[in-house]
Amino acid sequence: MAAPWCSDGLEVCRLSLQHAQHAGVDGWGRRKEQPLLVSLRLSLRNPFTSAAAKDSLDESTMHYGLLAKRLRSVHPASDWESIEALAGRIHDAACNPTHAPQLLQACEVEIHLPKATLLGQEVSYVSRRRFANDGSEPRLDLALHLKAVTILTLIGVNAHEREHKQPLIFYVWVTNLPVSQSDAYTDIEDALVKVSPFRSSPFLHALGLTMYTECGAYDLRNAGVVDGVPRPKAVHRMSTTDCA
Repeated sequence: MAAPWCSDGLEVCRLSLQHAQHAGVDGWGRRKEQPLLVSLRLSLRNPFTSAAAKDSLDESTMHYGLLAKRLRSVHPASDWESIEALAGRIHDAACNPTHAPQLLQACEVEIHLPKATLLGQEVSYVSRRRFANDGSEPRLDLALHLKAVTILTLIGVNAHEREHKQPLIFYVWVTNLPVSQSDAYTDIEDALVKVSPFRSSPFLHALGLTMYTECGAYDLRNAGVVDGVPRPKAVHRMSTTDCA
C-alpha cells in the first residue's frame, strides 16, 4: 500500500507494546495471545515549517516520543477482539479525535503478526483513516499482507520441472478488505496450501487466477488481490485484479 502523505509526516516503526493483546487469531486459527508489533504513519495536513524554523515543537506537529508512549501503553481489551478493533483503539490512542482532523490528513496503523502464519514470514494488517476537511467521518481503508508464504509444488513448463516439487514463495496483498474479514489471513493461507499442490497447469499465471477465484470463498469478492509468486530460478509478478 502506498504511503499516504502528500506533505510532512511522522512514522513510528515496529514498536513493541507493553501489554499482550487479546486480538486476532494465531497461525492455527486459535484465539491465543501472540506477539505483535505496531507501526504508525501520520500524514500532516500542512508542512511543519514553523516548528522547523524555530527548531522546537509547536501546534504544526506532534511529539513523537509522547506518541510512542501512548502507543506502548495500549491495554488489552477485556474480551477478545478482532485485529481491526485493536487497530481502531491504537488509532484513538495516537490521535486525539477532536484535534486530529485539523492537524492530520491521514493516520495509518500497521499491525505486524509474525506468529499469525504457519508457512510465511509474517502477516501484517493495515488500517488507514483519511480525515475529511469538513470534519465528517474519516474514510477507512483496510488491507492484509501475507509475506513470504513458502509452499512446495510442481510448477514449470519443462519435463524435469514436473518431476520434483519446487518452493513457491507467495506475497499476497488483499486491499479493500471488508471489516468483517480482518482476521481472514489464516483462511487465505489455507487456500494457498490447498490450491498449489493439486494443479494440472504448469504456469504461474494459471495459479494466480486460481487464487483470485478462491477469494470468493472468504467474502473477499470486492477486494483487490496482488499475488507475487517468486521461484528460486524464475521470478514472476502477478498483476492486480478484482475478485469479481
